Amino acid sequence: MDGLAGVADTVDFFWHLGDVGYADDALLHEPLTWAYEAAWDEYMDQACGAFASRAPYMVLPGNHEAECHSPACVAKYASRALKLSNFSAYNARFRMPSSESGGSANMWYSFDVGPLHVVALSTESDFPGAPDVCHVPGASCGGFCDALGCGDWRPWLEADLKSVNRSATPWVVVGGHRPLHSVKDLDADGEPAGTQASLVAALSGLFATYDVDLYVSGHEHAYERNGPFNGTTHVVTGAGGEDEGHSDYSAAQDPPWNVLWDNKTYGYAMLEATGDELSFTQVDAATGGTLDAFVLRK
Repeated sequence: MDGLAGVADTVDFFWHLGDVGYADDALLHEPLTWAYEAAWDEYMDQACGAFASRAPYMVLPGNHEAECHSPACVAKYASRALKLSNFSAYNARFRMPSSESGGSANMWYSFDVGPLHVVALSTESDFPGAPDVCHVPGASCGGFCDALGCGDWRPWLEADLKSVNRSATPWVVVGGHRPLHSVKDLDADGEPAGTQASLVAALSGLFATYDVDLYVSGHEHAYERNGPFNGTTHVVTGAGGEDEGHSDYSAAQDPPWNVLWDNKTYGYAMLEATGDELSFTQVDAATGGTLDAFVLRK
């Protein structure tokens, strides 16, 4: 958090691309006790103290927001694991601008800041092929249901993208926890597999039709720059640091669309936008140096 604290007074907002606090990993420290909510609270205290109280802190859901797999959680399946599988602990702690943008809870929403139109999606739920990542049999992780029932954010996303005023906000940046393209998870033919394939099916056409400039994701504990695919550059920036360490890339492939990947360096990304340039920098958290940088131009 030191790196984020160092830039907190210079940024317009922070954007956490899912896996906020890793409360379900509390069992790594206290395996026999119910520490899920305490872990959430500890993270919130640390984040607010370091950076999140100094600039708007925007979040979106990751798989760890719907998981609870410690013995203490599984032992009380109905009152703990099943309820938490609906992202309830996550949704209770934040208030994203979903009502202002026609979205749903803290799951999907959009907002404008300067020349950016920013869209947050749930890659965990509410689209065909959404993942079911629960460690508890019968719990429907990935099946978020809002007050209107279990939904599908794709019609909302298309309406949102269609309504963008490109004169006021020429840059469209979409974020979700999981990547559409990663060198780590490809099939034998080098094509996206599993949830990646489902996300490509759900999003790639919309991204091309509405000229999405950048898609940013996490999930893989690494950094990747991929594409562009039909005009959209894809970045994986999921190496902020947590108990699980970096992702294993021993089976990573070398597709022609990959610019670079790194699973050794902890870091965070910085975006800077003007009317005709969108600059992206991946910062090495340990040194403050630059791991990768690129500029998109209109």
